[in-house]
Amino acid sequence: MDVLMIQPMMFTDKWAGAVPVAPLGATLICRALEREGVPYRFLDLCFETSETAEALLALALRERHYDVIAFSIRNVDTTLFVKPIFFLEQVRQTVDFVRKHMPSTSRTVVGGAAFSIMPAAILAYLDIDYGIIGEGEETFITLLRKLSRDETVHDIDGIVLHEGDGITVSPKQTFITDLDACAAVPTRYVDPRYLEPRHSNMGLARCSINIQTKRGCSFNCIYCIYPCIEGRRTRAFDSEAVIDTLEEMKRERGITELEIVDSVFNVPLEQSIAFCEALIRRDLNVEWTAEFVPLNMTADYLDLLRRAKCRKTELGIDVVHPTLIKNFRKPFAPEDVERTLMTINRYAMDHLVYMMIGGPGDDDEKIAFTMAFLEAHHVRTILFFFGIRIYPGTEIERIARNENTLGPDDELLYPHFYFSAAITEESIACMRDHADRNPGWVFVGLDQIESFVSKGATA
Repeated sequence: MDVLMIQPMMFTDKWAGAVPVAPLGATLICRALEREGVPYRFLDLCFETSETAEALLALALRERHYDVIAFSIRNVDTTLFVKPIFFLEQVRQTVDFVRKHMPSTSRTVVGGAAFSIMPAAILAYLDIDYGIIGEGEETFITLLRKLSRDETVHDIDGIVLHEGDGITVSPKQTFITDLDACAAVPTRYVDPRYLEPRHSNMGLARCSINIQTKRGCSFNCIYCIYPCIEGRRTRAFDSEAVIDTLEEMKRERGITELEIVDSVFNVPLEQSIAFCEALIRRDLNVEWTAEFVPLNMTADYLDLLRRAKCRKTELGIDVVHPTLIKNFRKPFAPEDVERTLMTINRYAMDHLVYMMIGGPGDDDEKIAFTMAFLEAHHVRTILFFFGIRIYPGTEIERIARNENTLGPDDELLYPHFYFSAAITEESIACMRDHADRNPGWVFVGLDQIESFVSKGATA
């Protein structure tokens, strides 16, 4: 079987300020193909225009016959209430172009984080032959073997396919237990343009080279889709194998910084410590960032992070009011947040805090509490996001349907958001006041939210 792996162009002119992210998932699939001796080609269209992307695809399809053409999709949309751009429209244009130019005997496959969130809807929308839910290093190889032997594929764990007039979804039941073979990313497929300094629409520099030290998330946050992508059980990569990859990327691509994209880096704590200690031993001199929760953030741990070249802690706090912490099903308590912020301030650790405004139970009183709490704890850099993107199967979907803010026929393939109707112009004034006093506090789309609230709209 000969495979063409495609990372579609997703960022159009409507979203020109977005920072490109290196295609970790697609390159891991390429590594799996290499291990199996499967001939393949990888096309990363991230930096292309529609015209140049089509030219590259047409050339690739003329030069070689591919038995399977696979698409990796990372995002459905921007997830921003104030700018909900639907990426799959651009992806479908790419799929349609490929279908017109590929041999009639070729099969199409789709996978990736976005696909795993709503597999049946996306398979139907893109009109692709097969889909793979969750991590695909083993599942994709199994699919290729069965297709090459003309065997049935219905029994593959996590497979999605057309059957009759409908779509059959085989839910993902098992996840890879031995991740060590999956740790290495083929460095030659990391486009050097990912290393160029860039700024996001929010004005903050972001590194777009990314790695994982583990997969899975055991938390139960009401909006999160990580468990359906990676499972609820945490599975760690071998730290030395991950650092081998970093060493290769530094040698071959000259990377000096990267982003660790674990769902949460500091849980489990023991694995996080082991990885940091391995980084210190290897002395790569590569700076990195990761996302943390406000748990176990002691002075000793922060010292370890700093010695391991962590240059910034990105804290996914989301909410600080006790009622909202409970409503969001967060794994920490208010005192954990307070203790973490105090320790970070004492240790002068650079940080970025993520907060969410407008979730279930949010109102003027809780927003005032949140602003005062964060200011009292001297949080310098915060990104505030409004509303919650509703994904199927999450607790926030159940809440939205029970409150009738989401209709029974609303299709969640397209962006739908939860935003508390109890938030008034009083909160807008409060947030503007705090933004004026704290230049590092960025309220993403506050003008649009003010217009939304002033009209008395409900999400």
